[in-house]
Amino acid sequence: GGAVVGAVERLCRALLSVPALVLQEQARPVMSPRLMETCLWCAARWADTYLFPEEELPAALAAAYGGPPPASPGGGTGAGGSDGGGGLVVLDMMVQVANTCLVAYVGEAELHRTVACVLLPVLVRRKCLCERLVPLSSWQQLLAAFASRQPVIVQQLGQKLHRALAQNLCMAAMGLPLASSAASYINSLLHVAVSETVGLAAKPDLAKLAGRADVVVQVCSLLETLRGATRATLSKTQAALFSALSSLLQPLLVLMRAFKAHTVVVALILKLAAELVENHISFLKPAEADMLLRWVLELLQQYTVCSAGWSAALTTSRRLAEESAADAGRDLRALLKLLGHVTQRDVADLAHAAPLPGVAFLDVAQVVLLGLHIIMPLITPDLLKFPKLCRLYFNLLSYMLEVYPEQVAGLEAAHFSTLMMSLEFGLMHTDSVVVQSALEGLAGLARY
Repeated sequence: GGAVVGAVERLCRALLSVPALVLQEQARPVMSPRLMETCLWCAARWADTYLFPEEELPAALAAAYGGPPPASPGGGTGAGGSDGGGGLVVLDMMVQVANTCLVAYVGEAELHRTVACVLLPVLVRRKCLCERLVPLSSWQQLLAAFASRQPVIVQQLGQKLHRALAQNLCMAAMGLPLASSAASYINSLLHVAVSETVGLAAKPDLAKLAGRADVVVQVCSLLETLRGATRATLSKTQAALFSALSSLLQPLLVLMRAFKAHTVVVALILKLAAELVENHISFLKPAEADMLLRWVLELLQQYTVCSAGWSAALTTSRRLAEESAADAGRDLRALLKLLGHVTQRDVADLAHAAPLPGVAFLDVAQVVLLGLHIIMPLITPDLLKFPKLCRLYFNLLSYMLEVYPEQVAGLEAAHFSTLMMSLEFGLMHTDSVVVQSALEGLAGLARY
């Protein structure tokens, strides 16, 4: 009834008025970071239900927090309501509150995480919200600050928050009507980050710079930004994103060589590679896919060179050896995910496309089997004690034995023997998932 709807509207107004206080200079001192965390969490939950909802709301709530009421003439998509502002005013207020929390609350990592990982993902989750969000001046201010890598963003926020912000900002391109406008939006967002990465890799004194802590932080923030953008790949932004990321393939190899002593940088490059393949391999033309697959093999070879001296350098201390094993396990998980994502090319049925005259493209079986051959020496029985790593490896091995038994059987004797020994290890494992994967792989080979 009308009384119930009125009560809900009054409650919503009271709820939203609390976080809005942070926009007033006089009231901001009483808004503690912990209070703002709770307010933003509540605002996010509220926005997911009431702000430009996909389902129909009562006319009073639709006018206050959505587009025009369902019965309004024309049924346009404007955000105005009978109260003179409607949902667009609330949406703009939330973005302004987010910007204020990121800038005014210096060092409040948990509050920043709430903004980047709780509130903003809700605002970019639905197309109807993104359509209203992108034109807002408050959103454009956040976009400009992040795209230009202003110190207020780069220096105050943790590296993982760079990833989250980049993902949210890229996801908002969902609301742009044309692929060309979405591509322009992505290019403006990533231009500085891409240029900075390329410029850093081209510096003649990079080896010296790699020893500086501030440069390591800079590289990590850039890599996390690129990871966030890659995770937010949409059909209308894929071409622009891949164009930007493909220009970084060789610079990323240079950075891996230069920062090989910093395992965190190496791990981020491997994770970025895995996410790049996962989100783009199915979209690419054969020539583009071949370029990416060759780069993947080069990356794997580069990693084996970078990791060659780690174990020897860290075996003098038991604690350091344990940390080294954990780092190696993390890296190998990323590598196995990378090879696993390569198999998505089969789903697109492009690995077996008719080759162009005089052009030989790599196929999935070649890349994955060669990749396994490269990283197999790095996978020790001790590392296979890590459950996630062990399952990833045997899932991939099972897939290759079932789908490509002929290519596996045609491997060199030493390589084939190594795979069979690891298969035997899986059959005797205590994890039922690993045993099942090993049995499925063995069955595929037996059928062949």
